[in-house]
Amino acid sequence: MYMRLRIINAKCLITSSMSQMINLPLLAVVVPCYNEEPVLRDTTTQLLSVLDGLIQSGRISPDSTILYVDDGSGDRTWQIDRKSVV
Repeated sequence: MYMRLRIINAKCLITSSMSQMINLPLLAVVVPCYNEEPVLRDTTTQLLSVLDGLIQSGRISPDSTILYVDDGSGDRTWQIDRKSVV
């Protein structure tokens, strides 16, 4: 069985060195994907919004990530470029 993994880093005004100084927790959101092409853009937008809110409020590190795991989708889930997702 072949699984693919894509990582999207959260973006924020707080720098990594600042988060290390105040020891914020690092969050990794794992999103299993199987034929998610129709909803992947919206899902990513919503997840990034939540992560950005948590980062801006100082609750998680700006190094937090979203991990997409695709286990053999039959649609274009994996081909969607991360630049077109956000």
